[in-house]
Amino acid sequence: MDADELLCQAGPGVSCGACCGLYNREDASPEALGALLARRTREFSRVPRQAAAILDYGETESDREAAPPPMPGFYRCPYLGLVGNPPDRPGCMLHPLAPGNAGRDFRDLCHWGGMACRMYTCPTHDLSSAHGKLLAAACGGWHLYGLVVPETAMIKAFFRLAGGPGPRAVLESPPALAALKRFFSYRVHWPFRNPDLPLGAYFFNDGLHPRPAVDYAALGRRPSTADVILRTLGSAFSSARELDRAEAQILDLAQRVGSASRP
Repeated sequence: MDADELLCQAGPGVSCGACCGLYNREDASPEALGALLARRTREFSRVPRQAAAILDYGETESDREAAPPPMPGFYRCPYLGLVGNPPDRPGCMLHPLAPGNAGRDFRDLCHWGGMACRMYTCPTHDLSSAHGKLLAAACGGWHLYGLVVPETAMIKAFFRLAGGPGPRAVLESPPALAALKRFFSYRVHWPFRNPDLPLGAYFFNDGLHPRPAVDYAALGRRPSTADVILRTLGSAFSSARELDRAEAQILDLAQRVGSASRP
């Protein structure tokens, strides 16, 4: 299995559906998305595996989402449901290994076509399978995992602040793993997050929805060494004191994770 495949489907209960637009909704909570995926899975299980029926399902499902997406132009695929045995994580219901498909590949019927899955290079492509295992353990479930794993710039920046510990060393160190879990939880529960920003993120390379920059000049500060992380977390600060607190929290967790690489 290739590393990018492992990071997409990391194991029972852990996978990423971010590139399919899963989080491009006003309510991207685990409860709302879990209910959406479960309903789709039930309804698609009754769809005959014929092109016309599959396309009709996709059109009907797309029409059900009346609310516009927070990030226009970021397509939300209606064929994203739950996969696994039992179904416990997001996955493509058109994939030949998905339930009910009997090994047949229907991905050519989706918006991007089957070649997108074979040719698109996800941001996680340059992360190792060892990092995938660590991220799966630190995130603990598909909802947080799908929000974290595409944020490779944030992940790399954090590990640089931590001194570059190996993923296996962190995985085998309970204190370091606990600190990494805390850091990843900030992707959802960051106290300095701009509430006007959607929880989901646009991570493609066309610059359609860039992350807002932190206005350091207005705070009387130089750009932070944790700038990539602060931007990824959607930070907005009302004072220099808030910025200082945010940096301190991140650096403290990075030092704890870095302890895994020290004797």
